[in-house]
Amino acid sequence: MSRSTAGPTLVLTGAGILLGLAGVAGIAAGLFLAEPIHDLLPDEITSDAAAIGGAALALGVALLLTGVAHLVAAAALRRGAGLVPGVVLCAVMAVLAVGWAVTALVAAAAGSVPVGGMLPAAVGLLLAAAAYGWSAAVLVRVRRTARSPS
Repeated sequence: MSRSTAGPTLVLTGAGILLGLAGVAGIAAGLFLAEPIHDLLPDEITSDAAAIGGAALALGVALLLTGVAHLVAAAALRRGAGLVPGVVLCAVMAVLAVGWAVTALVAAAAGSVPVGGMLPAAVGLLLAAAAYGWSAAVLVRVRRTARSPS
């Protein structure tokens, strides 16, 4: 791993670990906590506990696979390869994080959710978007430098 890709590798590794842990938690919630989660929902929600558990399980699997993709991209960068997949993953995740942050802010402004929960979430997502965007920019610069004739 070159010094120039150390930062993006750290971002991808850290995010991969966090996403993987969240995925495992989602899978566990879907398998073992469907009933308690269902009991917490308002009566207007007509889904049964099995549907709630299935949704949590599916979300957990998606998060786990996204975490694995991050770790694979980080491993490729450590080996000195995978610049383009790293750029694509970082760019996509930056756009998603900005979208989720905007959604959190709109929900807070609309009063449909507690502001105290959405503002920290929006700030965290914007910080994640900045880290991903910075990582993508660094990897693009490394790729351009590697391709330029000396």
